[in-house]
Amino acid sequence: MQTRREFLKIGAALTAGTLLAGGCSHWLPVPEEKKTPEPPKKKTLNLAFFGLGVMGMADLEALLHVKGVRVVALCDPDSRRCVRAQRLLKKLNFPEAEIFSDYRKVFDNTRERIDGAVVATPDHSHFAVAMEAVMRKKHIFVEKPVCRTIDQMRRLARAAAEAGIVTQAGNQGAASQHIRSAKEWYEAGILGEVREIHAWTNRPTWPQGMTEPAVADPCPTTLDWNVWLGASRERPYSKAIAPTNWRGWIEYGTGALGDMAQHILNPAYFIFDLGAPESVEAEAPTVTPLAFPIASKVTYHFPGNERRGPIKLVWYDGNRMPPRPEDLPANVPFPNGIGGSIIYGEKNTMMLGSSGETMRLLRDYDTIRANPPPKKYPRIRGNIYRNWVESIQAGKTAVSGFDYAAPLTEIVLLGVIAQQLNRRLEWDGARGLFKNDPEANALLKAVPARPGFLC
Repeated sequence: MQTRREFLKIGAALTAGTLLAGGCSHWLPVPEEKKTPEPPKKKTLNLAFFGLGVMGMADLEALLHVKGVRVVALCDPDSRRCVRAQRLLKKLNFPEAEIFSDYRKVFDNTRERIDGAVVATPDHSHFAVAMEAVMRKKHIFVEKPVCRTIDQMRRLARAAAEAGIVTQAGNQGAASQHIRSAKEWYEAGILGEVREIHAWTNRPTWPQGMTEPAVADPCPTTLDWNVWLGASRERPYSKAIAPTNWRGWIEYGTGALGDMAQHILNPAYFIFDLGAPESVEAEAPTVTPLAFPIASKVTYHFPGNERRGPIKLVWYDGNRMPPRPEDLPANVPFPNGIGGSIIYGEKNTMMLGSSGETMRLLRDYDTIRANPPPKKYPRIRGNIYRNWVESIQAGKTAVSGFDYAAPLTEIVLLGVIAQQLNRRLEWDGARGLFKNDPEANALLKAVPARPGFLC
């Protein structure tokens, strides 16, 4: 089984005859030891924000409430979003920041003043912006999924480790005290042996399952469409893609699974130290070469480790839901909001909220909560934003740094590939390849269509 620690070491021996043939650059050298991040010489952190949509604005506001943060640059291909972000700075009594539409110019013009970068662009450009920052040894916070392909995730993780920067994935539940309590309860034997986990989301709330290319529309005068496309192929602007519906298109997003699984699967990943799956299979009613399915069921099989036996994890999205737990009282409604997970143990069943923000046993919950097992795992002060800033200031690893978040991202992206092929895939995590499946292996990396942008 591939562990988190092993994740950053694999792939160095791969040759051009495997995943790395053609297209993007080869794996970067793997550092023999992970460098300890160096604390900055000053307490105030100068940050640049890339992508100012819903999550970008949420990240901006959250970090503006963390002590010791200053915004020096705002970047989005749509100038209207930069203006909106400037209004927020003014509202919270912060100085105005320099505005850019092209992320490459931010690093060219202000790199000496930037300590860190916050990346909340569409999925297809996460890697390009983040790698530009890493190459300049800037600390990075990257929204989920950190990258759109497994090749990108592995190269970025190794480059960041070699640069000795502090990384953080936008996985808010990683700071939750409930997932730490859940791990303690499991290790105390309250659940008993766990062999199966179900997880679900109500996403997508945007179009998926498209069978025809998006039609062309007049491009808004405020949008730099060339920069928005990045390394993707040339095509006319379409409002069916930007600004809000890109998630459903394979070329730009990662669908419902990529949007929510890094949150919803995180409790199970943390509690059981899942590592890499041996196989993943998808069942979807609609599969097209252009878009992700309108609904799907994805099943992962994780091998056992020294603490537990093998685990089957089943993911549901769209209009699919897991079966109602038998021990859920009849008068208690089955939650069907943004999503959650159910952990089935031989002694008890545990339900967790979408990011592990809530936790409940279906039997004897009040009794166990009144006399819980001892705390073993340190709680995180504040949220992941504060944790990232304080980790930079102290020269420490953040709670959802790439040593933790990159293998989780890979689990998610394996399911995304299975959705596109709608079949079972056997995975060799140590080699970073599917077994005897060239079609699946071709989806492990992004193929650049236009020069001038990293991919």
